[in-house]
Amino acid sequence: MIQGYSTFNKPISIGLNTLTFLCEIIQCCEQALNQNARRTLMNTTRKLMSCLIHEEAGDEAGI
Repeated sequence: MIQGYSTFNKPISIGLNTLTFLCEIIQCCEQALNQNARRTLMNTTRKLMSCLIHEEAGDEAGI
């Protein structure tokens, strides 16, 4: 597990598979052919990270 801090300054743990998947999405963003595709992929990445942070926070809280 990778330990880190969310934007809310709460500790989170990210599994290596999840981290790898997110890195692949970010690499796709960098290789996007146009600005719209890059923007869409970045928004998707942000949404996934947001879901991950909430999921991890829920796990720690026993939800």
